[in-house]
Amino acid sequence: MRPDGARPGDRLLVTRGPAVETAGLFASLYPEALGERGLAPETVADAAAGIDETRLVGDAVAAAEAGDVSAMHDATEGGLLGACCEMAASAEVRFEIDAEAAPLRSGVEAVCDALGIDPWKTTSSGTLVLAVPPADAAAVRRAIDARGTPVADVGRVVEGSGVQFRGETWTEPPRDESWDAYAALAGTG
Repeated sequence: MRPDGARPGDRLLVTRGPAVETAGLFASLYPEALGERGLAPETVADAAAGIDETRLVGDAVAAAEAGDVSAMHDATEGGLLGACCEMAASAEVRFEIDAEAAPLRSGVEAVCDALGIDPWKTTSSGTLVLAVPPADAAAVRRAIDARGTPVADVGRVVEGSGVQFRGETWTEPPRDESWDAYAALAGTG
């Protein structure tokens, strides 16, 4: 499945949500530092458990088998916002994103807040962004959901360019904020 096939009219689906990988890694590697920043041990443990949920091949196969999928992309470095920018640019379309509609794994927001990073602008391996024709969106969502993977409709594809996100238009992927947080925690920044 290619990332450049999004078409005007497609719905945008997101699995798992932003920063599951980043929050899981930081919570696994630096639980004490997060505790020093005010996070409860249960919150850190919950975020750390998310690292085990970053496999996406099964979700991608289920989506492709359930209906027509115009485009699909793994939200790696640059996060969900970066993946959306890359997909929109490669298809020469505009993505309109509702950040509040995305799934958000427990512990992710707390870890990202403690580190001063935006979950939408940080590595999110294991999260898929899918552009799906409206007629197939419900079937694709059901297939992914049946695997136990959170999935949500977060927006639409329209004519134009860039990504409309939180009142701003993005044409380039943002700088991945997780690198600075890692450098600070590792004592190299």
